[in-house]
Amino acid sequence: MAHVLENEALSAEELMGNIARGAVALPANKHHKCLKGIGVGQGLKTKINVNLGVSRDVCCFDREMNKARMAVEFKAHAVMDLSVFGDTEAFRKRLVNEIPLMIGTVPIYDTLIRTKKRWKRSPWRTGLKLWRSMPETASILSPSTPDSTGPAPGESKKPPAVRHCQPGGLHPL
Repeated sequence: MAHVLENEALSAEELMGNIARGAVALPANKHHKCLKGIGVGQGLKTKINVNLGVSRDVCCFDREMNKARMAVEFKAHAVMDLSVFGDTEAFRKRLVNEIPLMIGTVPIYDTLIRTKKRWKRSPWRTGLKLWRSMPETASILSPSTPDSTGPAPGESKKPPAVRHCQPGGLHPL
């Protein structure tokens, strides 16, 4: 919290009040030892996010690590891993160990990688199970669905985890 206060124009009491009422989040992961605290939300400065990731066509995790290092150099606040191929968990562990920025991901992408399934109409249940299993490799999770046609028959309109997301679609762990 001290690092957040150094970089934002508000008092500790204001910050704690905003956190208490859910207007501000301090996304952090206890496994992310080199993370510098950053606040996200109402009344705070805009944050810069860098998207990166590998695909079947271009699968070079070292190149993506270099992009993440450049993000630090250029004073970004977060890195979002959008990888859709390869050993994404090992890659995010590298990010968490080496990059002092918030690290985010989209759990449904890993669901599809690990289950080797194509986009389906609503793989929320599988995605939520995976979401809960990712506490070591991300500070932020972004809910995403493969299409906007809505849930399959018999499923709720929104997965339970999405109902509790922070503004902007980010879900701090």
